[in-house]
Amino acid sequence: MSTITETVTLADGDEYPKTQAVLAADGLYYRPDETVVLEDGDIWPVEEALQLFSGGYVRNDDDDVVALHNGSYAYADDCVCINDDWYLASDCAECVECEASIVRRSSYHHPHGGRMCSSCYDEVVHSCEDCGCEGVDAEMTCDEYGNYRCEACGSRHSSGVVGYGDRTADTMRSETVDKLRFGIELEVEANTGQQDGAEWIRQYLATDYCVLKEDGSLSDDGIEIVTRPDSVAVHGRKWAEFFANRPERHLASWTTGRCGMHVHVSKSALSQLQLGKILVFINEPTNQELVSRIAGRTSDRWARTSKKKISDVRYGDERYVALNITSRTAEFRIFKGTLNKRGFMKNLEFCQALVDFCGPANRSMSEAVSASAFVRWLPRKTYPHLHDFLTEKGFIARRPGKKGK
Repeated sequence: MSTITETVTLADGDEYPKTQAVLAADGLYYRPDETVVLEDGDIWPVEEALQLFSGGYVRNDDDDVVALHNGSYAYADDCVCINDDWYLASDCAECVECEASIVRRSSYHHPHGGRMCSSCYDEVVHSCEDCGCEGVDAEMTCDEYGNYRCEACGSRHSSGVVGYGDRTADTMRSETVDKLRFGIELEVEANTGQQDGAEWIRQYLATDYCVLKEDGSLSDDGIEIVTRPDSVAVHGRKWAEFFANRPERHLASWTTGRCGMHVHVSKSALSQLQLGKILVFINEPTNQELVSRIAGRTSDRWARTSKKKISDVRYGDERYVALNITSRTAEFRIFKGTLNKRGFMKNLEFCQALVDFCGPANRSMSEAVSASAFVRWLPRKTYPHLHDFLTEKGFIARRPGKKGK
């Protein structure tokens, strides 16, 4: 006995089992996958429906629905139109400056909360040149070069002391034409406050020669004097008046226990082998008596030493080491800070002497990294302050008939 299945005519004219067909709100039958249930519960053909952002459906002739920028749809009451594109209101905000509607993901944080459009951000918000914090116009000061600073950094800058990250000294023009140049960083602490100390220093060290910077390793009265790269002879002339006017009456360095003197040597003037020899010499355990006496200190915290090989010159990922090799310089970090002219020049002469001593290819490797060989080689006429110091400390024998100073 056969079963007769009742059929209906679909909207496309095909006959289809009535029990499987779906009757839509337009009075026509459709296959199940050809219809959707609208948010009001009505059933409509897929082609006559729009899928909302939320996943629901509405009639595509509903005037209250808008197409979003991403191709989906949503009710107009839940949306905002920005530059002819529709966005969900929940994805938008109001600029706290101009009150225009903005898209959150492409807007900016206001320093005091809320969001900003790009135009207002560019016009109103500025980054501090020294510490990098952001602030609005009323909170920042602007110098003659267009550099903005927050109130705290602006106050320090007015005293002549800039942030630690300032790199102005690197761009200052050297007097020497020599490729071998030395940059000095001398840390000091002012006896009567940072501003007074900076004003005293500026009487003798010009703004086109050095920058006065903050340093987190120093006290609140600390100043790091950072010079441009130049020759030892030029540095000697530039600091002469500074040392002649008794800096110890206004500043402290050697006695603080915190201050150091760093000397940067231009890597472009050194061969790879020469730099490797210097690295080995500074770190060689048998040389530490000589090196530490010249430096005035040993420091595992700021200038660690460890036995090296020539090939170790390739690696420069440690900063707090005796010889810090960077992309542009080799930085001698070994010296204790000093306000004594002889000690200051002795430090500079040691750096240059070591560069010269490690240079010749005809000097054997063992000799080039030997403290005793270095002392025997050191010419007094070229390095008078270093030679006199090593003589006073007994590393160099006094000449017959010469009396101590």
